[in-house]
Amino acid sequence: MFKTLVAVFVIAAVAFCKPVDVTFKYSSPWVQEGIHTEQRPGDLGQINGHSCGPHSLMQSIYKITGIDMLEKTLCDWSGTTTGTSHEGLQEALTRFNKEKGYALTMTWYYFSEVTEEQIGNWMANPKTAIFFHMLYRDTWGHYELPYKIVEGLDTLIVANSLGTKCGEGYYGHMENRTWVDQKRYIKGISQKSVCVIENPK
Repeated sequence: MFKTLVAVFVIAAVAFCKPVDVTFKYSSPWVQEGIHTEQRPGDLGQINGHSCGPHSLMQSIYKITGIDMLEKTLCDWSGTTTGTSHEGLQEALTRFNKEKGYALTMTWYYFSEVTEEQIGNWMANPKTAIFFHMLYRDTWGHYELPYKIVEGLDTLIVANSLGTKCGEGYYGHMENRTWVDQKRYIKGISQKSVCVIENPK
């Protein structure tokens, strides 16, 4: 009798189970957890005035793998001079994968190709990291990570690696910014401006 009841319970439970959704879906607010937030060069802040690209890659690698790469090393691997190209960042990621045994991928999108929800889901997913390439303050090319967004609100929080100087580098700061300004900055770059780093495993 007991075995019969157990069997009936198992059959009923299976019958009412829904298919598992293996895609990542998160509710707003979306937060990019797992990045450096301590205000000093090499953590939240970049190490010099030209290293924002390798800095964003460093933050992305740290979030996904927990490996704390030196920003200077990624600058060298990226060929950073007065700035860093998308191709240079890809070269650095390829070198990281080879030396550390990972298979992280880098995909670039135009801002017009993605939605706020997609950006949020990439931020919240522990296997992905996202950063933007933009014309910061309508003047300077700059790479940076979004830290927190709330769907429907006019502002977001970005992990800005600039701010107050600290020697040759910067302390970095969490900056509240309007989406109006953010979209204008991003549209100031003619290249694809949304970078997604992913661990496919």
